[in-house]
Amino acid sequence: MNFKILANMETEQSSAMAETLSRYGKADLVYGIGGDIEGYHSTCSKLINGVGRTLAWDRAFHNIELEDTWFFEFDVGFSPKVLECLLDKTKDIQDELICVRYKNARLKECDDYEISLKKHCPEIEKRLWSNNVFCRMKPSLIQKILDFRERNNGFIFHEIMFPTLADSVYDLEKETELIKPKCVKWRPVLSPNIKGDEFTFYHPVKYRDLWFRIHEQ
Repeated sequence: MNFKILANMETEQSSAMAETLSRYGKADLVYGIGGDIEGYHSTCSKLINGVGRTLAWDRAFHNIELEDTWFFEFDVGFSPKVLECLLDKTKDIQDELICVRYKNARLKECDDYEISLKKHCPEIEKRLWSNNVFCRMKPSLIQKILDFRERNNGFIFHEIMFPTLADSVYDLEKETELIKPKCVKWRPVLSPNIKGDEFTFYHPVKYRDLWFRIHEQ
């Protein structure tokens, strides 16, 4: 099992997350710095083949291994207990993508995503959306993403690209029995005296002290 921790730059949170994840497999820190890589851009942009920087999501697919891989954005807050639960209960799931939200994208004819997909990927008929703040991919999906990049000399916004290319998607928020109902709390507001629920993921957690308070439960 491989892990990719995505961050704009090195932080104490990203380093601590890598240390925790390394107990379960190979953990790589991927930062959105270090210069642009030709053809690796637009995972965080609406437009494909435009002028784009190589950010952490783009860089994560550069020289990636074709192995089961979890991706975590650095500002996902979680305890080691809920992480262990997640990994244990998803280990036998064979869907190409595991994510925390999944639905039809409902793109409009004038939408930048729709224009980009029609222009560069006319063979793709479905338009889907997923939240990928933490997600797992099978090697087959990773290969499809690399093939997409090769054909188009770039990516498209990852929340559209991943589920659109995947043959099957497992939505953690719908399968609530996997961990607990509403296992992800979005835009958390926690007081200084509250640690949070040890069986809940939180996103985004930008403040260092709050992230460590959740993580150290």
